[in-house]
Amino acid sequence: MEPLERAAVLLTLMRELQQLMKRENALLREMRLDRLAELQAAKSTLAEAYEMELRAFREPTYALFCVGMFLVFFGLFFAFYYVASFATGVVGLPTEKAFALLMVMNAAGFVFRLLPGLLADRLTGPLNLMLPFAFATAMLTYSWAAVKSPLGTWIWAIFYGLIAAGVQGLFPAVLSSLTTDLTKQGVRMGMGFAIVGLAGATGPPVAGAIIQACGGRYIGAQMWAGTSILLGVCFLLAARTVKVGWQLKRI
Repeated sequence: MEPLERAAVLLTLMRELQQLMKRENALLREMRLDRLAELQAAKSTLAEAYEMELRAFREPTYALFCVGMFLVFFGLFFAFYYVASFATGVVGLPTEKAFALLMVMNAAGFVFRLLPGLLADRLTGPLNLMLPFAFATAMLTYSWAAVKSPLGTWIWAIFYGLIAAGVQGLFPAVLSSLTTDLTKQGVRMGMGFAIVGLAGATGPPVAGAIIQACGGRYIGAQMWAGTSILLGVCFLLAARTVKVGWQLKRI
């Protein structure tokens, strides 16, 4: 390339760079830094709203209910995860029947995911009905330790599927009934579901570790799960007591 040609190219590049810098400065001026105060105000509003929702856990009824449901779901899903392995390893069911047992256990609860909610809405109130369902789930979990035969396993699994489904179906009904402000109901329900979601995700692995520590025997995990659910019932009862005392009232 000739010197004059090289100089012309350099000048062209410099002009293009200058134009690019002008466009860049124009874009920076168009950013409207005056809106920064508006953005900071919006951030402050969001932070205050976030703190306000966290105050829900300072409400005794809501906080006790969330703790109680965490403990209930911490032990409740253990049976769904391990009933098939229990059926094959302890009772001696074939693998295909063990998986059929799990499907029947889930299918049995279909009606009880709906019916308790209807009864609670028309007669008792959701929290009043949640208490006996959660207590029955704890008793069924304890009774699992006495199951030794294939027939007993089938009967137990069907009853457990029914009652545990009632607990799962009533949970959102109780959670929404504890929030009277409709503008906060979505956030409050999201917080509650996050708590029980953590319980459902961590409970079965804890049960598996207990089974392994017991040398493959299920008795330790069964007692742990039943105790966790029963302790959760105590917190639910405390939530009801804080809300309405010991009076027979629909809640």
